Amino acid sequence: MRTAPSQPEFSFVIPLFNEEGSLPALHQSLASLLDDLGEETEIIFVDDGSTDGSLTVLLGLHQKDPRVKIVQLSRNFGQQIALCAGIDHARGRAVISMDADLQHPPATVRRLIEKWKEGNEVVYGIREGREIDPWWKKTSASLFYLLFRFLTRQKAPSHVSDFRLLDRKVVAAFRSLKKKRPYLRGIFSGLGFRQAGVPYHAEKRFAGETKYSLKKMLRLAIDGILCFPERPLRILIGTSLGLFGLCLFGILFTLFIGRGDGGPALFSVMVVGACLIGLQSLVTGSLAFYISRKDRGENQPLYTLQQTFGFQFDPVLLRVVEKVSR
Repeated sequence: MRTAPSQPEFSFVIPLFNEEGSLPALHQSLASLLDDLGEETEIIFVDDGSTDGSLTVLLGLHQKDPRVKIVQLSRNFGQQIALCAGIDHARGRAVISMDADLQHPPATVRRLIEKWKEGNEVVYGIREGREIDPWWKKTSASLFYLLFRFLTRQKAPSHVSDFRLLDRKVVAAFRSLKKKRPYLRGIFSGLGFRQAGVPYHAEKRFAGETKYSLKKMLRLAIDGILCFPERPLRILIGTSLGLFGLCLFGILFTLFIGRGDGGPALFSVMVVGACLIGLQSLVTGSLAFYISRKDRGENQPLYTLQQTFGFQFDPVLLRVVEKVSR
C-alpha cells in the first residue's frame, strides 16, 4: 500500500491561457526563488484550454523539474475557475496564486510569506502604480470596487488581484463552498480569517497580449456582483416598490385633487407608470437571469479535466485521507 507523499510547504497555482512565450522565464524566476527558500514546493500550472504550444512547453518543464505539475482542463473555463482547479489540486500548507505573464513579480512572494509567518491567513497583493494601464481601465477598476462594496457590503480592498497567499485552513473553508461562477476576490475577503495586504508594482507583460478583453472584464464584474446577489436584488425590489407608491399617489392626486388641471397630472401619472413598468421588467429580468444561472450550474461540475501530470494521488481521494488523518 502506497503512503501519501509528504506535504509541501508551498503550492504555487498558476492559471494560464496561451502563454507559451512567458512560461520559460516564469519558471526560471520561480526556480531561483524556490531554491533560495529551501522548502519543499510544488508548482501547479493550470492549462485553461490553451490552443498554442503552452502544454508542450509545460511538459518540457515537467520533465526537467519534478516540482512542476500540470492540470489540463478540457476547455477554456476562464481564469477564476482555472484558479479553483489549481487550488483543488494544491496540497501545500500555504497556497500562492499568481498570473503566468510575470506581471505578478516573483520577488514579492517573499513578502507574502513574511506576512503569513506573522500569523495572517490571507495575504493579498495590492496593485500600485497602474501606469502601464490605459486611463479607462484604471477609472473603471476604481468605479467597480466602489460599486461592488456598495452593492454587496463586502469589504474587499481596492485594486487587489489574484496574487495572494492562502493558509491551509482558508483553502479547506473555500473547498467547502458551492461555487458556480466564483469571484474569488470577493469570496476570500468574505470568508473572514486574519488578512493583510502587500503592495506591489505590476510589471509589463513578458510576452503576448492580455487575455482580458473589455467583454471579459464586464463579465467578471457581473459575476462579482451576482456572486453576492442579495443586496442588489433588495435594492431593485425596494426601488420598484417606491415607484409603485409614487404612481399610486399620482393616481389619487389626479382623481381627487387635480381634477381642474387633469391633463398635466394625467401625463405625470403615465410617465411614472411607464417608469414603474420598466423597472418591474428590470427586476423580473434580473431575477430570471440569476435563477437561470443558478439552475444551469446546479448539475454541472465547475470544471472538467482533460489530463494531469505529476500528481501521485487523485486529489479528491487524497483530501479524504487528509481529513481522516486529522
